[in-house]
Amino acid sequence: MADAETEARRHAYQQRMAGAGRPSGSTEPQVTVGRTSLPASGPVPRPAGAARDLKSLRMAGLWLAILAVMAVVAFAGIKAMQWHDTRAAEAAARTAAANKVAAILDESIVGRQNLLTAIGLIRKCKIGDATRRGIQNAAKNRQTLLAKVTVLDTSPLPEGAEIKSGLQAALARSLEADEAYLKWYDAAKGHCPKQSGRLFAAIDKANERSQDAKAAFLAVWNPVAREYELPERDKSSI
Repeated sequence: MADAETEARRHAYQQRMAGAGRPSGSTEPQVTVGRTSLPASGPVPRPAGAARDLKSLRMAGLWLAILAVMAVVAFAGIKAMQWHDTRAAEAAARTAAANKVAAILDESIVGRQNLLTAIGLIRKCKIGDATRRGIQNAAKNRQTLLAKVTVLDTSPLPEGAEIKSGLQAALARSLEADEAYLKWYDAAKGHCPKQSGRLFAAIDKANERSQDAKAAFLAVWNPVAREYELPERDKSSI
C-alpha cells in the first residue's frame, strides 16, 4: 500500500516537471514575423508574394534572352544584306568598266578604217585632199581615244591596270604609225609616194611596234571580254 502511494506521488511529480518549462496550452515556442506568428524551429514558410516575384523575374530573364537572340539575328541579317549589296555593286562596277573598254575598241575601228582607206588610195596613186584627210582622221581618232583612256577607271577589273596601260600603249603605237604614214605621204609633195626609202622603212618599224603592242593588250583583254560576254578582238580589228 505504501509502495503504491509512493509510486503515485513520483509519477505526479514527473508530470509537473515536464510541463514546468513551457507556457500553459502551448506545445512549441513561437516567434513573430511581421503580423504572423511562426514556430521558433523548422523551415520558415515563403510568403506567397515572393513566389510570384521569382516567377516574374524568371519570365523577364526569358524575354531578355529572346530579345537578345532576335537582336543578333537581325544584326546578322543586316550584315548579310550589306555584303550582298556590296558584292552586287562591285559586280556592276566591273561590268561597267569592261563595257567602257569595249566601247573604246569599237571606236578604234573607225580610225583604223580611215587609215586603210587612205592607204588603198595611195596604192592606186590617187593623191588628193581626201587621201591626206583619211590619214589625219585616223591620227585624230587615236588621239581622242588616248585622252579617253587616260581618264578611264579600269580599277574594278581584276587586271584593270594592265588593261589600261596595254590599251594606252596600243593606241600610242598606232598613232605613231599614223604619223609615219602622214610624213611619208607629205614627202611626196603631191606625187605618188614611193614604197621605198627611209620614210617608208619608218612606217614598217612603226607598224611592227603597233602590232606588238596590240598583241600584248589583247592577251590580257580577251579573257576579260569572254567573261563579260563581249566581243573578242584580234590585231586587225582594233
